[in-house]
Amino acid sequence: MANKIGRIVLGIIILCAIVVGGYMILPGSVKFPLKAKLQDSTDDNYATIVNTVKAATVPKNKKVTFEQMMNVTDGPAWTIEKISVDDAGNGMYDVFCDGYKTTVSWENEKTDDSMITHTDSHVRVIFHINKKGSEITIGKDVVEAGKVAYPETIIIDDYDYNRTDESSYYQSALNSLCKMAGQ
Repeated sequence: MANKIGRIVLGIIILCAIVVGGYMILPGSVKFPLKAKLQDSTDDNYATIVNTVKAATVPKNKKVTFEQMMNVTDGPAWTIEKISVDDAGNGMYDVFCDGYKTTVSWENEKTDDSMITHTDSHVRVIFHINKKGSEITIGKDVVEAGKVAYPETIIIDDYDYNRTDESSYYQSALNSLCKMAGQ
């Protein structure tokens, strides 16, 4: 009898390992939408945080929301990661939006006659936010619909464009995505 129970337990462990291993090797274009659906159904703070960030406008593109901007990519998925959060859901979060299969291009600031182009790219926009009650902030700025919000980093393929960079590539990446959104 103990032998049968042991086999059943071992079978369950092996099945769980296969499922977890399979999830780990999935490409991001499949994994992140699954993660977003799971977070939406299990995390009470997910909708509040993500909907607020989606409705904020892109810097220097006031008519374009982040949701509109990322909808130019294939299957954008919004996910959150808890950094330092209390039991009430207040604290620091990272908000990620991943989109795929898009081409972005802008002028190269180092040479006059060339462009920086990313083809069939993975685009990731990262926000560092704080949540206190229903208020979402980035630094000291409150994030709300129609108000400009500044993502910390834009990653296109393996290139990071940070908010604090001295180059204009951070804003150029945002502008290029907004232009594709028709704005």
